[in-house]
Amino acid sequence: DSWFFDSPLSSKGVGQGEGLRRFLKKERMRLGVGAKSDGNGMSGEENAIRLLLAAGEESDPTSQVVSSNLRRAISTAAIGLA
Repeated sequence: DSWFFDSPLSSKGVGQGEGLRRFLKKERMRLGVGAKSDGNGMSGEENAIRLLLAAGEESDPTSQVVSSNLRRAISTAAIGLA
């Protein structure tokens, strides 16, 4: 038995995933697509955004996205990083 109720992503959650996708698209343009950086001179938030943007880039085939195995978490990641 599971301790968690595995519910699907709600319409609000879909909207939040789409908001994440729009945000990352805007940040990709601001920071530069696929730009590499050693993290010097960047805030922790900017570095985290840069790492998210690298997920799935062909130039970095070792990038990975880690998510909970709950459907709503996987759906949010899939929508946000599409």
